[in-house]
Amino acid sequence: MAISVNGAARPSAAIPTSPMRGTTCPACLMMAAGLSLSVHTSYGQDANERDMIGGEQVFSLDDVTVSEEFATAETGGSSLWTDALANLRFNVDLVSRLGLSKERGKPGMFNTLGVDVHTVLGDAQGDWATLLAQVHVARRDNAAPLPHHAEDDDDWELEFHEVHLTMTRWGRGRSNIRIGRQTVPYGLEQTAETHLTLYQTISHENLGLKRDWGIGVLGSLPKMEYAVAVTQASGHEYWNVGKNFALAGRLGTPSDRNLAVGASAFYGQVRTEHGIHRWRDGLGSPSRVDRVLRRSPDKGRGEDNLLRSLRVGVDFTYLWEAWTFKAELSAGRDYDQDVVNGLAEIAWASADESVYAYLQGINLAHETAAGWDEDVLVRIGGACNLNAHVQVSAQYEQDISVFGSRSRDAVFQFQWRVRF
Repeated sequence: MAISVNGAARPSAAIPTSPMRGTTCPACLMMAAGLSLSVHTSYGQDANERDMIGGEQVFSLDDVTVSEEFATAETGGSSLWTDALANLRFNVDLVSRLGLSKERGKPGMFNTLGVDVHTVLGDAQGDWATLLAQVHVARRDNAAPLPHHAEDDDDWELEFHEVHLTMTRWGRGRSNIRIGRQTVPYGLEQTAETHLTLYQTISHENLGLKRDWGIGVLGSLPKMEYAVAVTQASGHEYWNVGKNFALAGRLGTPSDRNLAVGASAFYGQVRTEHGIHRWRDGLGSPSRVDRVLRRSPDKGRGEDNLLRSLRVGVDFTYLWEAWTFKAELSAGRDYDQDVVNGLAEIAWASADESVYAYLQGINLAHETAAGWDEDVLVRIGGACNLNAHVQVSAQYEQDISVFGSRSRDAVFQFQWRVRF
């Protein structure tokens, strides 16, 4: 039985095609045992979040519906579990990524092996929910900075990507409830898949996280799509110190149109490595640093590695023949510090979308006591589906300017991904 997002039927286990056309890719992700250098990341981006382009966002926070074929199928007296097993789709993802950094010199590697499980839950009255679980084990070698959930370099970690239950019966597509680890609804991340892809938007640099544990409501109105979520703001782990939280939402025109625009808002106290980096600017001082220095956090600094952030933003995607143009602009504050972040992108895809390439320009700017400081970088990359199960991709990233006194870096990444 085919499941659909925005009405498009999904094949079961094939390499995804180009994600750059503003809609969800037709097939789900390949998985990976991979090599990856932790790339230079502005604001201390989580190394695990720099994934590979071309992955499919299986049941994103966009409109989630069950295909007419399945919705009208006779279920007879079958039980919930019988239906769940009958509709089960199980795939294995293997990714290997190699990274070379001018500054670090030594190659870095990222390897991950995981499963992608999806099923539909229903009863005699029809379907009522979808269940998605993307669970991986990942290893990083010579990867820095490490994400906060990784205890050591050169070690294997259990990681959860999208893991959620989406209840679809009662809202009839206009209002679906999602519980679990899901995409934070903000900006271009809502309409472009970045799970295990080299291709990335600026969600992690901008908000401090891309996916999070929580509850959300999403659906489609006659001429609009919307998604809102309340989450833990803890990233990979379900972590709570009583102060971390995030509220996010996006309202936009249908993402399957040639022209799609959206507006987003975000507010929260996010657990992020940003707290350590921003401490040097007087923001987000983690409590362990203060303990080492035997002093209390100054006014305006965070505790427990939390960063209080406010963002409002707009994004747009325009499809013209084989070309896709994207842009996102956000403004807000981190504590009392003004922040402006933006991305511009141009991408090309072949007629069958098995080959695609992209060019991105990214500007991340924040105000410091000495004035405005900014990080400007350029990314160029692409991917090729060798067949229905194997994809190769590469990306080159060059710093134009960097925050503070850091040295400009250049990073090349290559990734091999297999899904079966």
